[in-house]
Amino acid sequence: MEALKIILYIIATVVMAGTEILCPSISGDVSVFYVSILTSFLGLDIWDMIKKTSLLPPGDFKEMKIHRYVICAISYAVLVFIGYVVGKTTGSDFAEMNRTFVAAVFILIGLLIGGLEGNKIATGTTSASSEE
Repeated sequence: MEALKIILYIIATVVMAGTEILCPSISGDVSVFYVSILTSFLGLDIWDMIKKTSLLPPGDFKEMKIHRYVICAISYAVLVFIGYVVGKTTGSDFAEMNRTFVAAVFILIGLLIGGLEGNKIATGTTSASSEE
């Protein structure tokens, strides 16, 4: 199942890059759906991780797959770079797409922080406010 997720992620990223190169005028609209797919997947991944952690004995936890967030951030950066290059060579405007991808990086950071905090709470060893 993990291999299928990776393949689907690669396909989505290639389609997004292809859209930037072949149909730059719609890349802003399409970028919203690309980000939605990745955000939904990461959100479900966090929910699954917290659920599994809550079923473990107190103090044990399921590791967060941080590499997924790094890969997504790198993908956003690569897609912004492709947009920059295509924009410079064709004069296309990628402002809407860039706004979407920069906002997505902030969403990634929020998901990562939320996942780490949620997992900490789900270990059952500390309350949410004990370290504040």
